[in-house]
Amino acid sequence: MLLPYSDVSAAASVAIATLNQIGITTCFVGGMACKLYGNDRTPEDLDILCLGCPWNQEELKRRVVATNPSFYLVPSKTPGATYKVLWYRNYSARRCKVDLLLPGVMNIPPVRITDIAFPEPGKPCAPFALVFLLKLQAWIQHRDSEEMRFRIKASTDASDLRRMLPVARTKGFSIQREAYYLPPLLVAPAAVRVKRFVQEWPETLRQWRALGFSV
Repeated sequence: MLLPYSDVSAAASVAIATLNQIGITTCFVGGMACKLYGNDRTPEDLDILCLGCPWNQEELKRRVVATNPSFYLVPSKTPGATYKVLWYRNYSARRCKVDLLLPGVMNIPPVRITDIAFPEPGKPCAPFALVFLLKLQAWIQHRDSEEMRFRIKASTDASDLRRMLPVARTKGFSIQREAYYLPPLLVAPAAVRVKRFVQEWPETLRQWRALGFSV
């Protein structure tokens, strides 16, 4: 069941506060970051980048659960996986999945604290350019996946990108400028990803060109 944004927003605030309590600096990426930057889709879960974390992801999840009983862990449904999935459950038993990410995962670079943005009070976000290119990366990865559960997500990613293109223009996004500080593994493949996106949604061609892509 999809949660209303008020519930997702409340879960986001509790997650950030809990991570701050154990000494972790955070910022949103993924669907929540897109929402905070102007996308009108309510995210189904939370992707939180954890900076300066001294533990691996599994230990971090355990510490979150130990700090706040509103969080709990369940085994992954992926066959053979040994990791646990972190969930948040509110007072009405509605729940929201929370993914805690560390720099290096999915080509996500470390984010300087001074570069964290607050599109909404109390809701830290990674820089827009990073969020935007990570969404493009997620689209192609889901699009090319052999697993149906991931291919289904590609449609949502594509819708997010189409809605975020005008936002990128208003924020002055330029792929040439972003190439100076974002990792090559994220920037270099972007041109090919954009060409494939335009093949499926040709009406976005001018918007991508306005962001500096040669398509």
